[in-house]
Amino acid sequence: QKSCRNITSEAISYFINPSYPASDQTVQVCDYRIDIPSTRQGKSLDGETTTSRICQVRLDFEEFTLPEPETVAPNIGQCLRSKMMLTGSAGVTYRVAQFCGVLTGQHMYLEINPDLEDSTYFSLMAIIGVENPSDPVPQYSWKIKITQINCATENYLRAPAGCLQYFYGQRGNVESLNSRGTGGYFRSLDYDICLRTELNACAVEWKADAFDIVGSQTPGANGDAVCQQDYLIIPQVILDTGENKDRFCSSVLSNVTGTTPTETAVYMPINGPIAIRFRSNADNLNGQGFRLTFRQLVPSETDLC
Repeated sequence: QKSCRNITSEAISYFINPSYPASDQTVQVCDYRIDIPSTRQGKSLDGETTTSRICQVRLDFEEFTLPEPETVAPNIGQCLRSKMMLTGSAGVTYRVAQFCGVLTGQHMYLEINPDLEDSTYFSLMAIIGVENPSDPVPQYSWKIKITQINCATENYLRAPAGCLQYFYGQRGNVESLNSRGTGGYFRSLDYDICLRTELNACAVEWKADAFDIVGSQTPGANGDAVCQQDYLIIPQVILDTGENKDRFCSSVLSNVTGTTPTETAVYMPINGPIAIRFRSNADNLNGQGFRLTFRQLVPSETDLC
């Protein structure tokens, strides 16, 4: 486990705040650099040729609490004075460049180009600040597991290209970034949450434990015409009217149309990789976000197959 101003090239490492497991409460800049070796071959202990080809990095936020994003106009949904940032060399792609709030239990993927001749690197940089020198500094702490994923071998952690988050298992939970914080989701997001297709699964059931996405004053709003600001895309959902919709926003996730819809499960057929997409625009509004449970269904459990 390492903290500020450290560098590592280990396949698995941990980045912690300076006083971990205690919280910190001082203004500071704290950075941690991860070097990723270029593709190379070597020999195992039994003499077999091995290949290291790092194509992804997974960040697991085992603990993560930073000050919340701004909740007052004109900067609602932005991590301004305190944030963690991703920076890196050519060949490193990240879909969320900075974040704050509460991310404990969440994760995200970075894409690495393994075909570059030179080694690549990226850094996690925490910037903790206040508006005025006399302002108190909120408490913060983090413990981030950083896993380099070798794509030259089978690895269950490897996500499909383009996914910020990747989940496996017949059932589980997904949630928007900072859904458990008080400042809501960040502005200007656009990312995919992906599921591994489990054996014989042909459809996915989604239920909302919490749902608050700015886009319409009408509960249960759906469709391109209504959800134009922030929205969640769940592909090929069939409403109670028989219409096929994929955009959902407002305060209720439902396949029931009308002015007072009840919250229901929504169902999507599996016709390829499983992915839902969350988008928030740059406007000065945000919501609390979403927390969903999913269940992959086999033909005996649904008529969508």
